[in-house]
Amino acid sequence: MTTSVPTGPIPSASYPPPPRQTANPAPLRSVNSLRRTSSIDVAWPDGVDGQRLFVGRARDYLTGPDGTGRSLAMGEFSLRMTEDKTITQIAADPAPASIGALVGARAGGHLRMTLREIMPELIAQADPLYLVLDDLSGTALVSSFAWGQWFPERMEILRQRLGGGNEDNPVLAQRANVCWGLQEGNSGVTGDAALDKVADADAGQLRNPADPEAGTNSSNMKAQVSAAPAASM
Repeated sequence: MTTSVPTGPIPSASYPPPPRQTANPAPLRSVNSLRRTSSIDVAWPDGVDGQRLFVGRARDYLTGPDGTGRSLAMGEFSLRMTEDKTITQIAADPAPASIGALVGARAGGHLRMTLREIMPELIAQADPLYLVLDDLSGTALVSSFAWGQWFPERMEILRQRLGGGNEDNPVLAQRANVCWGLQEGNSGVTGDAALDKVADADAGQLRNPADPEAGTNSSNMKAQVSAAPAASM
């Protein structure tokens, strides 16, 4: 029997409609379990043209046979980042001795390689801090899209700064096929889809009211956009 396997990009028209609601809240903890939770929250405390503020947290939480739990390890960072994803300030708790060496590095500019070179101990120890530092590149990429949900004209400004239109934009072309959401022909690359058809899923609440320790240790800052003091929107 011969099975034919299609090659190349799958036409987006063949995909089912995207989900419009996530699977939140977090599931209840099981006894005798170990759960790692992480979050990266993003805000613009200085307004649309200011640097982004990233706060990342990760935690390992052990639940015993009687259901009681305790934290085994935690890691947290706070940093500022320019529009081109260059880190300008960073602090961490607990802070590795070389954490300051990340100033000047770019999220998405081989950041994982940089982390491996300057803080190999975080990888060797499976430190929770490494998880959220490693996830900076993806967060820096997708978080800027938040502006498109409040101010659609902002996305056109960003495209003009990147250079070219949707079809000939060199930056968008470089992103093609780097992940499932940016496959060649996908609206995330071509820019053909209306913003309200791309990312309007209801995230709901991460914390489970029946088990507050089950979910994320996020500061719930991810929806903040402001021109002066941070204000939820």
